[in-house]
Amino acid sequence: MTMGRAPISGTIAIACGLLFATAVVLALMDVLSWFTVASTLMTFVLTMLIWRRFQASDCEYRQRMERLDQRLRGEQ
Repeated sequence: MTMGRAPISGTIAIACGLLFATAVVLALMDVLSWFTVASTLMTFVLTMLIWRRFQASDCEYRQRMERLDQRLRGEQ
């Protein structure tokens, strides 16, 4: 069927998680400020929330498309 946006968003969420982990390590080494770490954490959390919503939207979209395909097959 169709591919949704969730896999792309998942990749972005993983990248934001890695950015957060890197920021924590750099903050522990006194290279970055803790404010930067807090902002990367906020970015990671927002990205995860958006990714979860994309997953739900994709699931709903696939279900609607499957029902539409079944109705169209039934009419033919």
